[in-house]
Amino acid sequence: MTLSIPDRAKVNAKRYAKTLLSRLTEERKSLLPSGFISQQDGAPAQAAQLAQDRIATDCSKFIGKDE
Repeated sequence: MTLSIPDRAKVNAKRYAKTLLSRLTEERKSLLPSGFISQQDGAPAQAAQLAQDRIATDCSKFIGKDE
């Protein structure tokens, strides 16, 4: 999988949720069809509500920002 993010680009919540997270989720589902658990590290883009909502929709199991 190749992600094209320009050098020095800021990964804000919108870019993370709509570009990176969707591609990562697709890749994980193809590699691990029996399921996976997603975990964020608390980076602002990952902790944003937009990203939390997206991952809750796309992933059946995830460790949220407050866990």
